[in-house]
Amino acid sequence: MNSRRLGISALALMLVTACGDATGLEPADLQGTWVANSMVFTSTADPTLTVDLIAGGTALSLQLAADGMFLWTLTEVGAAPATSTGAYSVVGSTLTLTAAGTSEAFTITRDGNNMTLTANDEYDFDEDGLDEAAMLRVTLTR
Repeated sequence: MNSRRLGISALALMLVTACGDATGLEPADLQGTWVANSMVFTSTADPTLTVDLIAGGTALSLQLAADGMFLWTLTEVGAAPATSTGAYSVVGSTLTLTAAGTSEAFTITRDGNNMTLTANDEYDFDEDGLDEAAMLRVTLTR
């Protein structure tokens, strides 16, 4: 599994305060615990190449609190849970998670208790130690 990349990309984020705007979702719209149904990396170079980490046994939850703080928990098969905490902000259709010196922005869509996060990312599809450009799409349910 590509633990190093997931640890750096999906979990390494820096602190900001929560805010919203009238054109999109507000932090209050997202409060609660979200559990991933899928976490799919799709190769930018070859869109037929995909990896769904949830289907492979990885578990992911994202807790978004009313105070603008988040807890991201990723548990790979056979590994202890890896967590990251920090702040989140929502501006329009962008959710930004920030902690530990970096931040990652996701395009967000939400339909009731279903949410999809998408972002440009990287993934080591052939496990050769070299990350390739990829699109990350995470679907979650609250």
